[in-house]
Amino acid sequence: MTNMNNLVTQEIRTDNACGEAICEIGRPNVRLEDLPLDVLYKIVSKLPPKEFARTSVLSSSWRCMWSECPRLTFDAVVMCKCKRVDLHQHTERFIHEVNAVLHKYHGRVVETLEIRIDYVDSLVHHLNNWIDFAVSSRTKNITLDLKPKRFWEFNDPYVFPFKLFENGIISCLQHIQLSFVSLKPPSQFSGFPNLRKLHIQVLYASKKDLEHVLSHCCKLEWLHIDRCDLNAELTVDTPLSHLLYLYVEHCKLTKIKFHAVNLAAFKYEGDFIPVDLSHSSKLQNAYIKLTSREAMVLGQPFEVFLSEAFTIVHFTGYSLWLADVGPHRQDFGQCKYNYLKSMCITGFKGARGQVEFLLHVVENAPALEVLSVDTNERARNEFWPHRGSPPFEKAKQIAITLSESKTPAKC
Repeated sequence: MTNMNNLVTQEIRTDNACGEAICEIGRPNVRLEDLPLDVLYKIVSKLPPKEFARTSVLSSSWRCMWSECPRLTFDAVVMCKCKRVDLHQHTERFIHEVNAVLHKYHGRVVETLEIRIDYVDSLVHHLNNWIDFAVSSRTKNITLDLKPKRFWEFNDPYVFPFKLFENGIISCLQHIQLSFVSLKPPSQFSGFPNLRKLHIQVLYASKKDLEHVLSHCCKLEWLHIDRCDLNAELTVDTPLSHLLYLYVEHCKLTKIKFHAVNLAAFKYEGDFIPVDLSHSSKLQNAYIKLTSREAMVLGQPFEVFLSEAFTIVHFTGYSLWLADVGPHRQDFGQCKYNYLKSMCITGFKGARGQVEFLLHVVENAPALEVLSVDTNERARNEFWPHRGSPPFEKAKQIAITLSESKTPAKC
């Protein structure tokens, strides 16, 4: 401690009106607790609950913050200090610690509540209680990340308790993240009126129920749908005029259709299916990753109305190299991309469907200025079961021949 004191320069006061302590090099002597509360909340919210609680011994200010911090995150792996495969052995401990912390916050406003643990049936009662706590605490942000490590082996996910949300309380919610949850809204469900951000993963819901929920999120700005298998169309005809970002990945769908006039970014990863964003005249960025050989055989039109600068299309699957699979030209239908200015295709392997898709786009994009076809770099990261390297050069020559003969003059 003596050595440390020797390293600290002597403080001097220079301004009586300000009363600020200044060290010899001119820096204010600011303590951590002098930071604004919102900054302190952000710092300590990154700590596990037990470590967070220990900060209360630092000063009365920190004890006050422990009782008022609006963000609570409970991650079972972090709290129980175990591997995920062993989480089932620590469920009771996790429940006990969460209940103990929430008891300290009873009657207080909590901005964020995050629960991250692999789902088991014994959690149902407690999850309902924790949601009830969030409702009474007027929580704005709720995360229920309940996806088990081998979620495909489970058939009974957690049923989201719509009945716990009253009209006055449901208006508080601005951000919801749900994983391994079943959505069965009551017929009188009128939506989340102030929800801005929704992330759903491994969701169990019927086409009707999911469309009902999405259609009643009138202020939604950000939507991510991950591994939600409807085996049907996902059609949201109700105008979502605030929606700016839409990401759909690895879902079993037959078609996607959204009425989102202000949509700026669209990202899709999955099978080759029709996409109707014809109302999205402000769409600027699109990323499309087609993930299976079978998707190329379907031959269904993939129609996206693209208005501005940039779209990326990625094909994956080593079996597509120079393969005679995929849709023919007539399968794409009659559609124009009058506003498409720049397009990048990656994972191009010279398969028939890819060739026809490339021709279809460049022949129907009169405003196209930049076309990039990548046959090499991203494809190197894919599995190649044969000897030698994939036929990069052959795919490259196919792309060059096609683009030189068909692209607009100014491209």
